[in-house]
Amino acid sequence: METREKRKFGMLTVLSLVIAAAAIGAAISWWAFGAPRGVDLAADSGSTADWIAAIGTAVVGLGAMWFAYESHGLRLREVTKEEERDLNLEAGRLLATCYRLEIARHPGKVFEEMSVSNGRVDCRFVQASLTTSLNTLNGLGWKEDEIAALPPECIPTMVALQISIKAYLDFGPRLLQKCQSNVTLAVSTPEYEAVANASAQLRIESSEVIDALLARIDGIRDLLLELQAAH
Repeated sequence: METREKRKFGMLTVLSLVIAAAAIGAAISWWAFGAPRGVDLAADSGSTADWIAAIGTAVVGLGAMWFAYESHGLRLREVTKEEERDLNLEAGRLLATCYRLEIARHPGKVFEEMSVSNGRVDCRFVQASLTTSLNTLNGLGWKEDEIAALPPECIPTMVALQISIKAYLDFGPRLLQKCQSNVTLAVSTPEYEAVANASAQLRIESSEVIDALLARIDGIRDLLLELQAAH
């Protein structure tokens, strides 16, 4: 947003310079050659030097306009580079967030595909899945400034996501203890239900935010293509 304001400011500056140069040139020409009581240099003196001076003034005006045009072009290219840099940085941050969201989404996939037989699960598979997922989810979180930098519609889901992570980390170790003393476990066991529900929420919430961020990244790519085409 800031770079776009700079772009607008630069255009206004050039426009002002062009108008000023044109006004000055018109005023000098009117005073020298057309003013009712001004100095009619061509008629009064016929001096070649006066004509040369008038032409020189016009050339200076054109030169100033050209300089302003080139300066604006240079500034426009600088602003475009700033826009591209900012957009690339934003896309990089969003991709990093998507990667971490994929980690949060993984336990949901595991528990959804957990083999259930007669309403019971094999504790060996549960233990293996929990050990890995608890290690990866432990410490996984987002700071306030990271969440604030996301699209506004993602913020409520990100808050819910972090609550689901906490629930998974709270009930996961309890489920591990249950599995260590059993060969199989009923899916109706409170600890298993709590972990399975938390993992399902993680999958839903992560997927929702990932979809929103990928849509934003696609929009950033379109903007970068537009900037490149404008070069």
